[in-house]
Amino acid sequence: MSKDLLFIVFLIVSFVEQLTLARPPSSDVQVPYLIIGNTTCNNKGYLGATVALYDGDPSMLNLPIVSTTSTSNGSFCLQTKIPHSEQKKGNFKLIFQHSCGQTNAYSSDKFGFSILLKNNSKMSGGKLLYNLTNIELSQHKYRCISTECMMRQ
Repeated sequence: MSKDLLFIVFLIVSFVEQLTLARPPSSDVQVPYLIIGNTTCNNKGYLGATVALYDGDPSMLNLPIVSTTSTSNGSFCLQTKIPHSEQKKGNFKLIFQHSCGQTNAYSSDKFGFSILLKNNSKMSGGKLLYNLTNIELSQHKYRCISTECMMRQ
C-alpha cells in the first residue's frame, strides 16, 4: 500500500513539474494582433495599397513584422503575434504605400504615410483588435524614396 501511495505522489509531482516547465515565461507570451481597415482613394475602395506593420521606423535593416495588400474594395487585414516584451515598448507603426492621386499613369512613384499604433485597441476574440475603418489615401501624399517613405503623422 505504501509503495502505491508513494508512486501516486511521484506521479502528481511529476505532472505538476511538467505543467510549470511547459508554460513559457510571461515575457515570451505571444500577443495576437488583428489590424483591419479599408483604404479609399477619392472615397472609393482602393486596390493595391501596401500595408505593413513595423517595430519602429522602416529601413533596409528593419523589415516589416507583417504586410499585406488591399483588396479590390480597399479592405485589408493584418494578423500577427508579437512577444509581450516587445508590445510593452509600444513603438509599432503601420505604414501605407500607395499610388492614389498619381497624375502620370506610367510613373512608378509611390506615396506613403504612417500611423503610430497607440492604445486604441480592444480585445476581440482573444486578439488585440485595431479597427481603422476608412483610410483616405488621397489626403496622404508624402513621396516615397525606394523602400522608405518620408513619414509624417
